[in-house]
Amino acid sequence: MPNCIHVLSLNKPIILTGDLNCDLLTDNPRGSALRSFCTAINATQLVNDPTRVTRQSSTLIDVVLTSNPALVKTSGVLETTISDHFLVYVVLDLKIPKLKARYVNTRSYKQYNAEKFSADISRIPWNTLDLLDSLDPKVDGFNDLFQACLNDLAPVKTIRIKRRSIPFMNEDIKEQIVIRNNLHKIARQTDSVEDWNGFKQQKCKVKLTLKAAEVEYYN
Repeated sequence: MPNCIHVLSLNKPIILTGDLNCDLLTDNPRGSALRSFCTAINATQLVNDPTRVTRQSSTLIDVVLTSNPALVKTSGVLETTISDHFLVYVVLDLKIPKLKARYVNTRSYKQYNAEKFSADISRIPWNTLDLLDSLDPKVDGFNDLFQACLNDLAPVKTIRIKRRSIPFMNEDIKEQIVIRNNLHKIARQTDSVEDWNGFKQQKCKVKLTLKAAEVEYYN
């Protein structure tokens, strides 16, 4: 509370979000306390739909509070199957600074020819390294000769990174995720024990498959 008052005294907008464990769909002491808090700091609670849904309950405990609703273009709840907590979101009317483009240096092997590289490297006068006195100059000389040969067939290029992707995500995993999401929709519609158990089993399967794919990729 003191922190919120301090921010307001600086004429700064407040946006507070998280799982406050105060259900706002029913009349209860915690929910009433949260509503009183909103009144005290003149804040608006933007989430209206349930944010945690299980077979036994449906509650609104993940909230977004703001002292300046005019700053919010839209808000809502995104249903997910990763957790029984759904995602709450707000779209703010802000000017986002443009991020600088990211670049990396990498070799291009489009024109690489293994036979030509083998022939070129065999013609390098490696014996000239024997003229050097110590190990470090010999290593540097070897690297220079090798890199010069490789650069002809696989030059280093600077490329722009457009987006980051999950390298171990394949079509089978994507299909399993679609099945999981569909089972979740069915379970919510029917509210049957069998459908909820089917969704939970598929959810666990997707989690284990993702973990195994990640371990295999990075090892």
